[in-house]
Amino acid sequence: MSKRTYYNTSLFGSNKAPEDYAKVITDLEKKIESRTSPQNEPYGFLLSDKPKFSKLAYAEELKRQVLTKNAQKEVEKIEKLKPAISEDFHGYPNLPQTPPNIRRQRELDMMNKLSVGLAEQVVTKKQNITAYKSLELEKARESNTLDVKKYFEEKEGKQMKKDTEKLMLINAWDQAKKTRELQSILENVERKGVIPRTVRENPKEQSIEEFKNEDEDLQVNLGLEIPMQTEKMCPEISSETMGKSKKKFNVKEKAERLKENMESKAKGTYQYKIKQLIQNAKIQREQGRNNFKKSMSPGVMLRYDASNKNSYHSQKAFKLR
Repeated sequence: MSKRTYYNTSLFGSNKAPEDYAKVITDLEKKIESRTSPQNEPYGFLLSDKPKFSKLAYAEELKRQVLTKNAQKEVEKIEKLKPAISEDFHGYPNLPQTPPNIRRQRELDMMNKLSVGLAEQVVTKKQNITAYKSLELEKARESNTLDVKKYFEEKEGKQMKKDTEKLMLINAWDQAKKTRELQSILENVERKGVIPRTVRENPKEQSIEEFKNEDEDLQVNLGLEIPMQTEKMCPEISSETMGKSKKKFNVKEKAERLKENMESKAKGTYQYKIKQLIQNAKIQREQGRNNFKKSMSPGVMLRYDASNKNSYHSQKAFKLR
């Protein structure tokens, strides 16, 4: 082995002067500087030292590059998710973005408001439906009460009408009965009594007192029946028989007047009007039939044989058929 001189302590152990030590120190410093300084300085240009190959350093470098690339991709993804806001375009506003939690809270508040509004709408709709149904029921009840009231009023009106018609019929029946009685009395008077010719010719020359007396006699003696003795009376007419005959004639005249009055009253009744309408309808129907037969018959073509009950038509009518 080569002997290392820099480990030799004999140099430090020799008895030399301090100047010699200073030279040694400077020489050592120069050697150290020469070793630490690059060797290409005296040449004036840099020469690259070929680094030594190390697998561990290479793996560390690859790992670092992969991590930086992944970090860059993540940053790009985040940038893509952001809205397209130009940050370097002149004059374009760079608006601040709301945080996602605040945005979500706003969405939840809006959803809650919508749900509350929908619930209120459902409640109000149900209330409106119930109110409408109750209103319809009230209207139906009112209409039913009005219908029932109207029905009873119509029923009462019909009953009153029937009662009035019944009373009118009863009165008419009584009047007709009275007229028949008076007519029978008049017939009996005409058959049994003797009426002078002067009274028959001049019945209007009676005085008012006589008419009053006749009315009183008529009211008292409506059921007057002349006894059978008048048939056996003598043909000689006395003053008493003349007075009786006058009274009989006045009764007959009063009965005729009463009959005319009752007939005139009966003409204004409901039943008389119905009868008149039925009679007018029958007359119009018969007239329409006759006019139709006249319009359809071409001249005198129809002859009616009552014995054989067959109709014979003329040759002209047969040809027309």
